Amino acid sequence: HGPITDHRILSEAAVEGCKQWITNHQDGLGVNVEELFAPGMVRTSTHADGDIQLSLKRTFQGIEVVGSRVAVSIVAGNIVTVAVEQWGDIAMDFDVTPTITAEDALNVLSTHTGHALMAGEETCDSEVQILTLANDDTPMESSTSLRGTNFEPLEVIHGYKHKLTWRVCPKFDGQGDAQSFEGYVDARNKKIFEFKNTIDLFEAEGGVFPLSNDGRAGGVEQAEW
Repeated sequence: HGPITDHRILSEAAVEGCKQWITNHQDGLGVNVEELFAPGMVRTSTHADGDIQLSLKRTFQGIEVVGSRVAVSIVAGNIVTVAVEQWGDIAMDFDVTPTITAEDALNVLSTHTGHALMAGEETCDSEVQILTLANDDTPMESSTSLRGTNFEPLEVIHGYKHKLTWRVCPKFDGQGDAQSFEGYVDARNKKIFEFKNTIDLFEAEGGVFPLSNDGRAGGVEQAEW
């Protein structure tokens, strides 16, 4: 028999093998395997040569911990690298019950932008998530309008803390096709931790050559197209 080439079988075997390995080494890694492998939180990518990449998102009491995950690389059936990203301790008494509603969170962003909401037109399902933050809890200063969002870079420091948030994706009156907004609002005190346009805007300028209807390029360059 030759090597297994069915990617689904390979992925399933990789997940099971990875789960067993992490279970045996979780103390050394500083992770809790019970916070990994939740349904919908495991992504696998199988390459043509059989190498496999796994991304294991973290959950706590069934809630996704944004930014916290374990990444695993498998080569020739062997685990060769394991990377832990933004993994800090979460207190067992961490309260996962929000005190505001998703509608409250949407209204906070509406007030923040000064634009009215298009009710029922949200571009994602509102969801309670645990946000991973730098330990100093530095607010993300931003200048936001329907033309785009700019953020000051976060200072890189050691240590993490966690906040219960609503992830919401509002749509505003006058919003164009180049905007798809996402926000994280504290699920207790309505503080905005993050608000951004998830569509990357790219603008390029340069010279082009005409393209004829036979698919062949040529002719005189058109500058600053």
